[in-house]
Amino acid sequence: MTDILENFDFAWCAMPIAPVKKSPEHRSELVTQLLFGDVVQILEKSGVWVKVKILQDNYEGYVIAMQLTKISSSEAEHYEKHYVLVNVLSTSTENGHVPLTMGCRIPTALIQNIGEQIHIKLPYPKTLIIPKKEVIFNNLPTSKVTELAKQFLYVPYLWGGKSVFGLDCSGFTQIIFRMMGIIIYRDTHQQATQGKSVASLSQAQTGDLIFFRKPDGTKISHVGIYIGNGEVVHSAGYVHIGKVDEIGLQSVYQKGYSHKLVSISRYW
Repeated sequence: MTDILENFDFAWCAMPIAPVKKSPEHRSELVTQLLFGDVVQILEKSGVWVKVKILQDNYEGYVIAMQLTKISSSEAEHYEKHYVLVNVLSTSTENGHVPLTMGCRIPTALIQNIGEQIHIKLPYPKTLIIPKKEVIFNNLPTSKVTELAKQFLYVPYLWGGKSVFGLDCSGFTQIIFRMMGIIIYRDTHQQATQGKSVASLSQAQTGDLIFFRKPDGTKISHVGIYIGNGEVVHSAGYVHIGKVDEIGLQSVYQKGYSHKLVSISRYW
């Protein structure tokens, strides 16, 4: 792989998943994750760690430098704009396994051959081989949002996660929207600043994001995807379908509400 100790301004994640931490230490809080194909700008170095800004959503955090591969600014621009998406959990390589999850982005510049199988040259001695049917060459239509969201049912909750191995509420909504070609911010309160406001639940449409607060709180702390008929898909404990009304999100453990409704936003 590229010498990660050299000075460089941009890099990409050639690992299946790389943790992004709040501070440059292993025991620090996980704030998000890089998936294969994500591109970052290097902001500073701190020992074996680098502080990065993820180009997709401008989110910042610390990554182990060895988990990144150096690229030029022109390559970073190209990788960020030209890619195909993985649509299933894919693990095949010619000499081992590189498990890619739904939503991973494969830069088209790395694709060597497209037949029934797609060959992708990695920056280490492996060639990734993915069946063509497992790759999306165009973004999924927004009409598929419910079907797409349900593919993540029973994925466990993981603070800072955004893959089929574990994700938090805003990581879930971000990756679903990414699969449809809609880029939204990483954290719940950030996502609430985007889109067009919807006045009430009675006016909500499938695909709208519903934002909630804790019953005893005032700040937005949770988000889910509305799928119609008073139902929302969200990650809390694990990804599941919950009941929502004008007051809030009904608790699955006891009578009453786990969260109170704050706002609704539409992104298309």
